Parts: sequence; structure tokens; C-alpha cells
Amino acid sequence: MSNERRCRLCPSRRLPILGEGPQPARVMFIGEAPGKEENNRRDREGHGHPFIGDSGKELRHHYLKLAGLKDSQVYITNLVKCIPDEAGGNPNPQLAACCSDEFLAREIRYTQPEVIVTLGAVACHTLFPGLDLERNHGLPVQASYRDWSGVLVPVYHPAAGLRDGRMMGMIDAGFVALGEYLRGERYILGLDGQLNTDYQEVHTSLDLKAYLDAAPDPEIAIDTETTRVGVPQEAVHGFKPYSLSLSVIPGTARVIRWEDGPQSVQPRYLLSVLFNWIRHHKALTVWHNYPFDRGVCEDMGADLTGVRFTDTMAEAYHLAIPQSLKALAWRLYGMAMDDFDDVVIPHSLLQVSNWINRVCFQFSLNEQSAPIGIMAAELNGIQAVYPEDICSGEWLPIIEGVKTGSIRKAIRDFAKVLNIDLSPYRGLMVVSDQYPQVAAEFAALINASKTGAEGSIRKFNGLQADLSGKSLQDPWERWNKSWTPVDKTLATEAGAGPMPPKDIAWVPWDSVIAYSGADADATLRIKSPIRSLAGRFRRSIWL
Repeated sequence: MSNERRCRLCPSRRLPILGEGPQPARVMFIGEAPGKEENNRRDREGHGHPFIGDSGKELRHHYLKLAGLKDSQVYITNLVKCIPDEAGGNPNPQLAACCSDEFLAREIRYTQPEVIVTLGAVACHTLFPGLDLERNHGLPVQASYRDWSGVLVPVYHPAAGLRDGRMMGMIDAGFVALGEYLRGERYILGLDGQLNTDYQEVHTSLDLKAYLDAAPDPEIAIDTETTRVGVPQEAVHGFKPYSLSLSVIPGTARVIRWEDGPQSVQPRYLLSVLFNWIRHHKALTVWHNYPFDRGVCEDMGADLTGVRFTDTMAEAYHLAIPQSLKALAWRLYGMAMDDFDDVVIPHSLLQVSNWINRVCFQFSLNEQSAPIGIMAAELNGIQAVYPEDICSGEWLPIIEGVKTGSIRKAIRDFAKVLNIDLSPYRGLMVVSDQYPQVAAEFAALINASKTGAEGSIRKFNGLQADLSGKSLQDPWERWNKSWTPVDKTLATEAGAGPMPPKDIAWVPWDSVIAYSGADADATLRIKSPIRSLAGRFRRSIWL
């Protein structure tokens, strides 16, 4: 394809730098634009070559090897064929669209790639708008551009790893995933996530042994859930075991429900069967955050002596890739999972709402439900209160410059609840420096009716209103940061105890099985991609 012509927005007077590689080619890489190195290193005729600078060397000599590719096998080009400006910055959207219309569509048509790999956000978002690079990098997705349709694998640009060493692990993971797809070891995104899953609670040792004996390899993933419901505040850990999930076959899991007291006999027996099987078969246990889950298992009475283990969270940390199980399952295996908050918060908010209702009901029984707090316990200095004559609806005179709406409402509510007669103060301005006697009498009337709990009660009522209006999704932050020990003591004394925590114990058990089973399943699934990534990364260092 000739490079004698330029697009109409081309900022350069030099020849465009076209792509290089065999045509057709199975894999086509599309970057953003040439850099200063590509722009300066041209032959006598002015022709340049893509990806020959520092990021090009990383691509050709490191990342392609991770995918099992050679640069002689792939076609490499850029979205924009000229350097966008003298500083080598990113092309603007208008230039990217114009240049790709002029050159890229024809390059794709001549190359006929099965797989397009976009390098960086500019190429990804220009050609495939709406695709989230951060969420989908390294994952093969079905895509189309103009008259091309095939598989897209978006990855971060090699330059990102040069600017920030923490990104190198992410880029490595993307190219390893590309290689796995090319070798037929990875599904196109969406297919794997649609696989049927088999997550069940296990009740008997026979069911548990039958599931374990079906394991194709002596490897088992284990995950635990904990609860704070029913745990004394002075408890050392602040939580107790709730369930244990295990998986020996991708797409399946079994869940053991933990019980306290006399009901713990059967789950304890199931745990002994599980870990005896592990030791007998010398199985490798796979965990995501082994130190925490091991502690929970030991709280259940499990004996982990002699148990082999690997920790996928620790391995992800050493590879400088995300450590969240949900993120790893999505990026390494295309497995979409429910977030903990999405599962737990709706059911926990219902518990909080019921708790607030109990608190407010108890306050009403104690005649403490007036949502006020309009005056201090003592009348010191200049303080003003503006009562309303609730019979006539006439307001007493107001001091200029003072906001009175909330005070008026507070007094109206106060008068209605406690049946205070405000008529003697009709037409008077109760301000201490002008009418000290009137102000003192009114303050005495108000303060004599106060219980000291008005501020706390107002917080409870406000929380109830916010929950009813669905404008509040995190009441626990307000409880922890904004409420005083007095507020929390009032709730406890009202017979309701502390605010119910955000906890999986409120979730219906069937949903717990689905959530915790997916955790164990995902832990088992990501072990192999992480191990493959680690091995390829180690080999690439010595090549």
C-alpha cells in the first residue's frame, strides 16, 4: 500500500509510517502513533518503520515471546501514521478518526487478521468505542470494525510498562492470555462465563467423599466466609466462621455450613473428612488469602498439619497484577462474579431499617421522640428561640439575620408532642439581652422538658428517613464516623443493641451457596493461568 498520500488532517510534511509484516497475517497489532524515534529514523527516501523505539523493542523482544509469537509472523501498525506533534503526544480524536479512515481500513482488509490486538487506550477506544480497557485487557472478545469481524484482544501499550514498572505485570498477563487463546487454551469472552455451574451444599460424608473422589487432579480450592452477627464486641477476632466452600472441578463447588454449639458436630465431622482426604491424597490446596482462611479453618477445629498449599493472592502480588479474586477471575478466565457488597448490602439495609424502627419505637414509649435540641442545657450569653403560636399560626418577632426555619419546625414538633402552651409568649421577642426575664422563663420551660437525648434522636430519625428514601447505601460509615458513644449507648439501652453489620449472615442461604461456591470455583480456575503467567515471565527473563 502506497504511503505517498496523507490524510487531510496530517500535521506532518513527512511521509506516513505504514505498518509492516506479512499480509495476510493471523494476528495484527495496532498501536497509537509513531514516536520521535520512529519519526527520526527514516531511510533516504523518507520511509519509516513502526515500533522501533523503546516500546517497540519491548513489544518485539519481550511481549511477543510471552504470546509465543515472532515479529515475522505478525503485522504491526499504528492507528495514526504520523507523529501527532513534535513532543510525540497522543493523537486527538479527530486526527485518529481521519487517519484510520484513510489507511487503517485498507490495512485490515489486506491483512485479513483473525485476531486484532489493540495496544493502548487510544487505539482501543477509537476503533471499539464503549469497550472498557481496564476491565477487558488481555481477554479475547468477539468484535467487528467496518467490514472486519473476528476476535479482539485489547492490551495496555508497552510504553505504559516503561513509564510505570507496576504496569509490566498487567501487560505480561495480557500477552500470556493472547498466547493461550492462539493455542486454543482460552475461550472467547462470554462463552466461558455462560458455562453451567454446579454449586451445592453438602450434608453428608458420603456426598462429600463422592465429590472429592471425582477430582481429575489432586488439587482442591478452599474458601471461607465469616460473620459478625452474634459475636460479642469484646471478641478477639470480631467474627466467627460461617461457611467453607471447596472446588475440585472447574464450574462446581460444595459448601459446608458452619453451626455453633451442639449443631457443630456434623460440620466438624465433614471438615475432618475433607482434610483427611487432602492428606491421604497429598492434594495441593489452593487458597486466595491463605493466612486468613487458615485461621478461620482452625477456628472451626480443622487440622491443617502437613497440608500442602499455594496462595493465588500472594502469587498475583509477586506478578504485579490485581490481587482481587473478582478481578483475577474476570481478567484471567473471563469469569464474571458478584461483588460482596452487591450481594450483602440489600439484605443488610433491611436489617438496619428494622433496627431503626425498633429504636424509634422504644424512644416513643419513653416519651423521647421529640426531634429537637434547640437550646443548650443552660442559657448562657445571648441565645434566642422563636416559638410559634400553634393556635393562631402567628410567628413571634424574629432577630434579623438569623436563620429560623429549622428552629421553627423544631419548636412546632416539640409543642405538638409535649403539649406545651406557648400562648404567653405571643408577640414577644425572647432574646436574653433585650428581654432577659422572658428569655429566662422560656429557656426554663424548654430545658425542663428536654431529656438530653434530642440530638441522638434526631440522628436516628434522619437515618430512618434516608433509608426510607433509598438515598443512603452505607449507614455503617455514618455509625462509625459520625455517631458519638452517647448515640450508640442510647440505641443499646433502647433494647435494640448496636447497628446490624453489613454481613453475609443476612443473605438467604441459597444466595450464600451461589456466592461462596463461586469464590472457591474461581480460586481453582485462576490457579493455572497464574502459574502459566509466572512460568512464562520467568522464562522470558532468561531468553
